[in-house]
Amino acid sequence: MNSIYDITYTVFGFKEIPSGIIRGVLKKEIGKELIERILKGIHKQEAKVLKFLIHKVYAGCDCWKDREWILIAISDVFKKHMSSKYPAPNGIAPLLEIVGTIVRGCEAPIKMDYKALLSVAIFPLHNEDQIFQDEIPVISAFHEELVYVLIGYVSKEPSMSPAIIKKLLQMWPKSNSKKEILFLQELEKLLEYLPAPTFNTIATPFLDRLCSCIRHPHFLVAERALQFFKNDYFLSLSREHSPTMVPAVLPSLLDSSHWNPSVNKFAASVVEILEGQDRVVFERAAKGYWEKGDRHTKDWKGATERRLKEMDPARGKAVEEEIGVQVPQKIQGIGYYSLVFGQLLGNGSYSSVRYAKVIQPGTMPSTWPEVAVKIVEKSFIKAQDYQNNIARELQILAKLSHPNIVSLNSVFETEEKIFMVMEYAEKGDLHGWIYNLGSLAEETAKFLIGEVICGLEVVHLNGIIFGDLKPENILIHKTGHVKLTDFGSSLFEKELVDWNKEEYHVERAKEELNRKMNASNQPKSNESPEKKKIVHGTAAYVAPEIILGEKPSKESDLWSLGCVFYQCLAGKTPVWAEEEAQLHQKIVKFSDQRTFPKHFSPEAIDLTDKLMQKDPLNRLGASQQFLNLKSHPFFNGLVWENLNMQEAPIIKKGTIEPKKHKKWSRRQFSTLLAPLPESYTFAEDKFSLPIIPELPQ
Repeated sequence: MNSIYDITYTVFGFKEIPSGIIRGVLKKEIGKELIERILKGIHKQEAKVLKFLIHKVYAGCDCWKDREWILIAISDVFKKHMSSKYPAPNGIAPLLEIVGTIVRGCEAPIKMDYKALLSVAIFPLHNEDQIFQDEIPVISAFHEELVYVLIGYVSKEPSMSPAIIKKLLQMWPKSNSKKEILFLQELEKLLEYLPAPTFNTIATPFLDRLCSCIRHPHFLVAERALQFFKNDYFLSLSREHSPTMVPAVLPSLLDSSHWNPSVNKFAASVVEILEGQDRVVFERAAKGYWEKGDRHTKDWKGATERRLKEMDPARGKAVEEEIGVQVPQKIQGIGYYSLVFGQLLGNGSYSSVRYAKVIQPGTMPSTWPEVAVKIVEKSFIKAQDYQNNIARELQILAKLSHPNIVSLNSVFETEEKIFMVMEYAEKGDLHGWIYNLGSLAEETAKFLIGEVICGLEVVHLNGIIFGDLKPENILIHKTGHVKLTDFGSSLFEKELVDWNKEEYHVERAKEELNRKMNASNQPKSNESPEKKKIVHGTAAYVAPEIILGEKPSKESDLWSLGCVFYQCLAGKTPVWAEEEAQLHQKIVKFSDQRTFPKHFSPEAIDLTDKLMQKDPLNRLGASQQFLNLKSHPFFNGLVWENLNMQEAPIIKKGTIEPKKHKKWSRRQFSTLLAPLPESYTFAEDKFSLPIIPELPQ
């Protein structure tokens, strides 16, 4: 079937073939059947072809009458989906993309036929209340495409924004927090197209809903609502309409007594934003808040400051106190104005990494030292209570000195950011090499994993558990040698002396919703890791004992090492599943169900098997016996002494071809760093169909 559709797709994809020929082949009756077929949960390749064909037929119609039946057929499919007891939501997404290209081709003002489609077929899709496992709403399968359509309407005719936003607010989910997060994302996107003068027409229902979400018991809903105040256009609306906005929102912010401290801290930072926008309006609103009911006090300024201090105990502390560690400067006198910044090297949920050069007066720029600068947002480490992790990361980097561990050259700060000046690895990370090559040759893996072992040995000898060993955290220097990086998830072994398994499960239960969501998995408490004992890592590389609630250990890093080694040769992790809960189940059972690709050598199979033993103490290299690990037959011929001083071999491609479309080939966020869903950007690689210009009716 796939080959037939590939041929169809290729033939009909030629620009030289007129759409009229396709219309001649795909008659009206056949076209309706194809549109219906999309709803039946067909193969992805077939859906891709059908989407393309339906789009091309519609675009090739030379009169409105020929196009009308396609819109009616699509509308009927949406209605059928909503009335079905067992919906096939994956078929809705491609049809919505087609509708999005049609709407974007409309002339303003948009004609009634298209507006009727909006009210009759598009909006009702928001009422989809069915859920997948783990309470994930079915609408999540096509929500981005749904928003893509709505943005098409409001971008063509912004005056439609108030009515669309009001309708969305009326359809707000009652009991599904994950669906509420999707609606908040959609609402924020729609607000970006709202003409500022029309804000007052939606102010009451919008602010009521926003405040309700800020007070929501589910911390992710509350955080997503507070994130509106990071949107530049929303902040401009807030400034322009501060007499309406501030009195409505301030009580919900000052009332914040959420069980999750990070929500309270985030709310406190929003209070500061509102105060800075219009001090007169803010003071009037704050005074009114404190004069009501049991809160009555004349000292409203003092009461506001005390409340903010309760919400954010670290309020007013210097960053040096929050971090609590000093790092010797290896490049003396380095600061913000000592650097010339270049390209972005990478992004995380709380930081970015940029290439830079250190200015050396009197010398040619080509000779200036190259560095990588990790830029940490202070607002994040404050709101997410990440100070302990930053402090620990800096302590570890200052403590460790080894050719296979990235070196920290300097740390400095500005008012809003912390800058960590680090060693630059010109050849990127191991994930990038596996992603681009598909897999690595065994002789390449032997050298690279050998150097990872050398670096990991030093980490362990210093009483440190790496905690997040994965290809993304293994850098390749321009010399071809390995550098371990990112100790944000690391722990000192001594911190876990009083580990309590029951306490771990209690704390983990508080984060359970967070783990199951396609959303942020941030640390959410102002308790230090010494008290919380919540372990963070990247799901596909986490050892089974950690999933079961046991104490993390150096042996847990050996399991992760086995995963990385396997991925080097196979191009993917040894265990994978779309849902994290299912992934965890597979990891726990992996020792009983493991299989290996045919191209693995017997030595590679044996090494993987011995690193990924279910019992941590049975893993090769356990109890810091790295000599046993280095003596494994897979590493025969590797000269361990001064390995990092030897010339690095060329990185060679392995047996597996690149499979970039696979989800497991994408970069994996650690549990600690996985961000809330980013705002939809409607990237061209996802929404690739061209816009269809409107025809006169």
